[in-house]
Parts: sequence; structure tokens; C-alpha cells
Amino acid sequence: MLGKGRGSSYEELDEESEGDSRFGVNKRALYEPSGMVDRVRRVIVSPKRACCIAIIVFLCILSIALIAAFSRPFVCCACKENVDSEPDSLVGQQQGNDSQSSLSSNGTSSVVTPPTATNGEPFPWTSVRLPDFVVPLSYSISLHPNLTTFVNKGTVNVTFTLKEPQKFIVLHVKELELSNFHLETGNTVVGVRKTLIYVKYEQLYIEFDNILGENVPYSLSIDFKGNLSEKLEGFYLSSYRTSAGETRYLATTHFEPTYARLAFPCFDEPSLKATFRVSIIREGRHISLFNMPIAQTKKLSDNLYVDYYNDTVMMSTYLVAFIVSDHLNVTAVTANNVTVSVYSPAEQLHQAAFALEVATSVLDFYDSFFGIPYPLPKQDLVAIPDFGAGAMENWGLTTYRETAILTDSNETSVGKIQQVALTITHELAHQWFGDLVTMSWWNDLWLNEGFASFVENLGTDHVRPEWNMMDQFVLSKTQPALQLDSLASSHPISVKVDNPSDIESIFDTISYSKGAAIIYMLESFLGKTTLQRGLKTYLNTYKYKNAKTEDLWRVLSLESHNMNVSLDVEAIMDTWTQQMGFPLVTIERKGNVVTAKQQRFLVGSSAEEDGVSSEFYSKYGYKWHIPLTYTTDKSSKPKLVWLNLGDAEFKVSSDVKWIKFNTNQTGFYRVMYSERDWRNLIEALKTDHTVFTAVDRASLLDDAFTLARNNLLDSTIPLEMAGYLTNETAYVPWITALECFMEMEMTLKERKSLRNLIEYFQRLLLPIVSEVGWKDQGTHLQRLLRPSILFIASHYGDEEVIDEALKRFREWKTNNVSIPPSLRAVVYTVGIKYGTYEDWKHCWDYFNATQIPSEQQTLLNALGASRDPWVLSQYLEYSLQRDKIRPQNTFMVLRTVSHNPIGRDLTWRFVRSNWKQLLEQFGGGSFAMSNIISDSTEGFSTEFDYHELKAFFDAHDVGSGKRAVKSTLEIIRSKIQWIEKNEQTVEKWLEENSDKKIKRKEIKRV
Repeated sequence: MLGKGRGSSYEELDEESEGDSRFGVNKRALYEPSGMVDRVRRVIVSPKRACCIAIIVFLCILSIALIAAFSRPFVCCACKENVDSEPDSLVGQQQGNDSQSSLSSNGTSSVVTPPTATNGEPFPWTSVRLPDFVVPLSYSISLHPNLTTFVNKGTVNVTFTLKEPQKFIVLHVKELELSNFHLETGNTVVGVRKTLIYVKYEQLYIEFDNILGENVPYSLSIDFKGNLSEKLEGFYLSSYRTSAGETRYLATTHFEPTYARLAFPCFDEPSLKATFRVSIIREGRHISLFNMPIAQTKKLSDNLYVDYYNDTVMMSTYLVAFIVSDHLNVTAVTANNVTVSVYSPAEQLHQAAFALEVATSVLDFYDSFFGIPYPLPKQDLVAIPDFGAGAMENWGLTTYRETAILTDSNETSVGKIQQVALTITHELAHQWFGDLVTMSWWNDLWLNEGFASFVENLGTDHVRPEWNMMDQFVLSKTQPALQLDSLASSHPISVKVDNPSDIESIFDTISYSKGAAIIYMLESFLGKTTLQRGLKTYLNTYKYKNAKTEDLWRVLSLESHNMNVSLDVEAIMDTWTQQMGFPLVTIERKGNVVTAKQQRFLVGSSAEEDGVSSEFYSKYGYKWHIPLTYTTDKSSKPKLVWLNLGDAEFKVSSDVKWIKFNTNQTGFYRVMYSERDWRNLIEALKTDHTVFTAVDRASLLDDAFTLARNNLLDSTIPLEMAGYLTNETAYVPWITALECFMEMEMTLKERKSLRNLIEYFQRLLLPIVSEVGWKDQGTHLQRLLRPSILFIASHYGDEEVIDEALKRFREWKTNNVSIPPSLRAVVYTVGIKYGTYEDWKHCWDYFNATQIPSEQQTLLNALGASRDPWVLSQYLEYSLQRDKIRPQNTFMVLRTVSHNPIGRDLTWRFVRSNWKQLLEQFGGGSFAMSNIISDSTEGFSTEFDYHELKAFFDAHDVGSGKRAVKSTLEIIRSKIQWIEKNEQTVEKWLEENSDKKIKRKEIKRV
């Protein structure tokens, strides 16, 4: 399937003094002598009487102990002998740490209320995980989704065996009507004694009349019925509108991570793989699609057909997919004779050519790279109008948002075309990493997403080598992951999760981008050849099976020995996957001796007061095996020093002037230099910045600004470093710099020093604005850089850029003069920001009329730039009206309006007012709720903001957004602390380094 510092806590500390005093009095009564002689009583007895009393007391204690030892309190983890007891007894078994705990926090036994089924009876199984004694073998599923009544009816027949004799099984099911339960083995029918449903765990308990035998195949048949809802999960309803205004419907699926149970009863855990056979009844005007090709089609009536599909290979339930629609397709064949098809609505089919080219090419590349041919006969890629995730790797039937797969070279920007290529190569990488070999449980989600996020760059680099994807890697993966993982509310890459909402919450930057970044680091010290050979061995060893992180490390360790590298990969990489965060490496130089010390880099020293920093214990004490690389002014060839759970000391030439550590930011850590070394690096940048690679220049900016935001570095150092940018023309350093500028601007919003800061940034931008110009030409990276530079220049009030953008907007609006696709975001945004309501309405009407998804996305973001509060309020209201804004785009509207200074408070007020609806619609969805929380609060930076947000979120359910809430509060606190400690210093430096001789017009429109 995509501020910092120290100080006091900002939690409310007011407690009732009366309560405090009562507690104090009680403690004094217990522990302090009263001084009152008449309250001291002595009991004087004879020795014989004392002995009798002692015996009686001993017998009483012994009796109590025996009663406690042999009594059986009602707990949620029953022993195995309870399994075959009466159905009202609890039969949940412990499965590692996955069952409900029967211990309280202090280790004593606690009585837990049993789960209750929908009929009011106790639900016997008590673990959120399914029993481990069931082995599903195959599913046969028949479906009849009615696109008129929006109801799906079907039957599932699942064949399974048991590892041990049992009288019951447990499956998953959610929001389905079930009937006609039937179990048989051979020609023998086994009676179904009882069925119960526990809604919280989405489980179906089935008890039989007889005990089922071990290793005997049983076939369970269940009829089911469910609505084709619009929730973007399970088997759901989507629609699109033709250019003639006709609404057409389709039924499609999204099952990851725990939504297959919404479509049919199943064993919905990734390790419970099986084969799947599907038949789908459809109308003649529709087609159906499944993971495998159609075996045959039969006509049922004048307008009804049934498609029968070939059996799948062994696969997990979350990878099953089926679609009924009127899409058309374009097709090609790979070198290995795999049929590749891209499906879309008829009017958009001309936008499928690029996706087809990328998919066909990259499948051949992956065949070679992974050393295993793509195992299915076909690969379908389908554009889905309503889709919560960006895309989904269903085996043989990958699904995408329309914006993630459809392009038009005359209408789509180079940035969006690149993103389409990355999305496709990501999902097709999953066909090996995730589909062929699947993680055993969701705690190792990163095995799927981290590897796909890394390999997508290799795949795209194969398709378009001139795009320099690995240079861009630090922008899309490393830097965002470092930012999130510096928070106390982060989590380890491998993290324990059980229930669906916890599983949803780890579909985040850590699993995706940090996972990719540590693989990039692994490749840097292991070597490309060793890594590739190891991946081939891993995939061949575990194909059609499940694996854990340690399985991969074992294979790579063995491969490193075979290649004479001899690294204990598991020992090294466990320090990166089993503990959250990353190290800060502090460099000290004395003569020719360099000392490198490591400590955890953590934003905000007061995080402990929120109770988030102690959530994850580290057995490594937050120390890492660090591959520390460096270059010097005497040698551009990288050298490697290991910091093995501690510090390191080494020597360099005594005449070395500067050392740059973490070469090309391949390591997942930050570097802190002495002030002298920072000054030497800045001097080198200003003298000849090309002595560093573009990525190294970006990493210096990234580290300097981040360390300053965390009060570890004088904030004037990064500002001084940024001065070299007047000579910079490369894409990667400039995008890093722009991110740093925006972060600093957001922190200083509404502060006195903001004006001087913007003037300084504008001065740095003048040369590059002139360099990029308005002609959409040059290399790929130049064409990517141009719109970013022009956009930020207009944001900071560059009059010439604004005037040119307004001129192009008026020519487009009045005379339909085409705007180069890569420049449209700038032109539309400026036109709406400085235009009238009629200009906004023109763009809104065009948004609704165009059949180009990428153009719709560009307009969707630009429409939030209006400076009219009423227009912004109306736009926010549209975001929750399905006929105006698709639900998948709601958070995009919230983000673009909240980034508008006029819309910031409007957005937060809207979110608060509509919280219940937002939670119902997005509360369980991966990414969505987290995005809504973070995007609607990103501009907050005051103590008032902190208290208001914390009070609101403390009082409301946040669904899968719990981590986002913690992160948001941490970031706001860190901004507050930075302002307190640095604002005056920054303001003084800006005044001292101001240059009133700005060559362009004075800023007037900020």
C-alpha cells in the first residue's frame, strides 16, 4: 500500500487542593506518631495464651492460602483443558503475547469480564488473534454484487484441517448477515451446535456437535449477505461521472490490513494462507476481474453472466481482490509472456499508456533483480475512482487511485508523472516482497512496505535512469523518516500490534520510509551485490510462505560470509528495527584524533511528562551499531568506521581542514560537529559548494536546521550556512532548504521576526528564480525544481513571479491559453490567492468538468489558497459532501486550507465541529485520521494552541490517530521551547545581516 527543545510540560496541573490535603492527612495518620499516650494500647498476655493465639492465626492464614490456591477465578486466558468443556466456559488460549492478559499492571491476578456475543451469551474465545490450531487450505467463493440495489450476496466454502482435535473454530467476520452453516468431511455431515459473533474482535465462533479430528479435511459452507457501502474498505461501492454527466457505479475491494472479513467470512490473518477460487455474477454491461484469469463464462439469463476464475496460488486473505465495473483496458505482454493490462473508464483510457509502459518494463526488471519469474499469468492495474489508500498490491490485480496511475503528457506535470511511476513500481515490487513472501504478522509490516519503498526507486531508475531516483531518495524517504522518528511518540520498526486500529496506526512513515532508509544503509555497508544475492535467497527460501525479520537477517548474514564480508547482519540491524529512534553522532577533533560519540536524538526533553517516551523499552539502551562514513577535503573517497553500541576514536591526516560525515546521507543518523568544524564546512560551501555532492549539501542543511530546532546548535549557524544557496542550482539541496525555510516560517508565524526572516529567504531565492525562469525545459530534475522555486517565491511575495503567474492565469481563464502542466500549480494558486470569487468559481467549475485526475488534484490544492474566509469555509463544507469532494480527498482540502494563514483557525474549528462525522468516516482507516489530525494542526505553535488541542483530544476518541495526536503535541511544544530560547538571537542575526538592496520590487503581498 504512504520544532524541538527542552522545558516544562504544558499539561494542566491544577488539582483540587482539598483532595491533596485529604491524601496528606491519611498518610500522616498511617505513618506519624500521634504523641497522645491515651491512644497507645498495650496487650499483655501469658506465654501459653500467646502460643494458642499464634497457632490459631497460622491455621487461618493456611486456610486462606489453600482457598486462594485451589479457587478458579474467571479470567480471559483459560487453560487447555477448558477447550472441550461446556460452551459457556472460556476457551481462549494464550498465543504468546497475543491473548488478553490475566494479570494486572502490578503482576497480581485480576478478574476480567468475559466478552459478550451479539446474542448476550458469553463469547468463549478471548484472544484478538485466531486459534493457531486451524490450517485453512482453500476457499471457494461465489459472489453476486448487485449494482442496482448495492447489495452483495454470496457463499463461501472453506476447506481446512486441524492440528489437534477440537470442537470449535473461530473465523473473522464483520458487518455481514450469515446463514446456512454447513460442515462436512467426505460424505459425513457434522452438525453445527452453536454460532456466536463478538463484534469488538470481529470474530465468529462456531461450535460443532462432534469433536473434529486432527489432519482431517473439513469443508465449511456459509451463506452471507452484505451492503456495498461507501466506506472505501472491504467490498465497497465506487462511482464516476462521464463527461455527459451520467453516474456509473462499480464494486471494488480493499482488504489490507483487516478488511477481507467485510466481504466474506475468513481466517483473516496474513500467516493463514490458502488458495482461492472465485465465481462472480454480473450484468452484461459489466466485466469482472479477479487475481487470476477467467477460466470460463456462462450465461445465466438475458442479462446475467457468471465468470469462473482459475485457482490462485497460496496467498493471504488481504491480497484477494475482485472488481465489477464497465472499465476498458489496454494490454501488453512482458518478455516472460505475462499479460499486463491497465483498466480505466472509457474516457480516461488514453491516459493509461504510461502506466502500461512502466508496468511492463519493471516486471521484466524485477524478474531479473529478484531471480524469480513473476509467478502469475497476468498483472492487471486498475484505476479506482474512490480509493482510500494510494494503491494496493493485490496479487495479480493491483488497484490505484486515478491520480496514481493515469497521466497525460499534455496535462500532467513531471512531478506527478514521476509519482505515478514510483507508485506502480512500489506495488509491483510487492508482488515479490509481500505477496510471494509475506510477513508472519503485522508487527513486521516493514518487511513488506520498507522493501517496496526502497525497491520502487530501483525499479523507477530502470524505467527512467535520467531521473536520478537514488539522489532523490533522501528527500522522499530518509529526511521525512528522521523527522518523525525523532519524536518520543514514534515506534520501533518492528512493533507489537494486535487489534485492527493498532495495526492501522503503523501504516506510517516509520514502516515505509524508515524501513526503506535502513535498507539503503544496509546496502551501503553490505554492498549491492551481496544484498541482491541475499534477497534472491530469501525469496526462494520463503516463497508462498511467511517470514519474520530475523529470517531475512539470517539469510543476509550467511550471504555476507559467502561474499567474504562476514558481518553479523542480525546483530547490527536489530539495533535499528527493535528500538525506536536513531542516534546523534557528536564529533570532536583534537589534532589528528577524531572521537565520535553516540546518543539518542530525541525532540523535546519534556516528552516524559506526556507518558510517551517510556512506551517502548530498549534492551540496547538506545545504542546502535552505526556505520559512520566520512570524506575530507583531502579525499572524496568515503571511509567507514563502526560505532558498535558505543563510541569510536580514529585518526585523520593532521592537515585535514574539514570532514563531512554520513556520506550522501546513506546512514540513518544525524551528525553534530564542533563550532569550528561547522564554520569550516560553511566556508567550504561558500567557496566551492561542488566539493560536496548535491546529496551531501542537502544533508548538511538538513542536520544544521534540525539540530538548531532542537536547541543543540546555535540557530544562526544554519542561517549562515544557507547563504551559500545564492550559488546553488541543484534540485536536492534546494528542496531540502525549502522544507527548512517553511518549518522555520511556521514556527515564527505571528512573531515580530517573521518579516525579516522572509526578506532573508527571498534574498536567497533571487538568483535561483532568475535561473529557472518560466520555460518548462531542461533536465528532469530542473523541471522538478522550477515549480517548487516559483511557488515558494510567490509565497514569499516576489512581485515579478506573482505578476507573471497572474498574467498566465488570466490568459488561461479568458482565452483558454494552455499553461505548461508543471507550472499549473503555481499559476492556479496565485490566480486564486489574488483573484476574485469569480476566479475561484471558474477553477471550481473546471475541477468538476475535467476528466484528467492529475488536473483535478492540482486544482484541489489550489482552491484552498483563497483569502476570502467565506470561500474557505464553503470549501471546507464541500470536503464532507460526497457529491462535491470524494472522501479520499477530504484531508487534502483540510491540509491546503490549514496551510493558508487565513484558513488555519477556520480549519481547526471545522475539524472540531465535525469530529464525529470525520471519526465515523475515517477513524479506522490507515493514514486518513492521522493525516487529518496532523494537517489541520500543523501551523500551531503557541502555548494556547497546545492546551486547546490537548484538551480536545483528551476528551475525544481519535480512532487510528493516537500516534498522530502525540506527535502533534510534541511538535507544538518543541516550537514553543525553540521560540523561548532562540527568537531574540535569530532576530538580532537577521537585523545584522539584512540587505535592503533587494533587486526586485519590495515585498508587498505576503
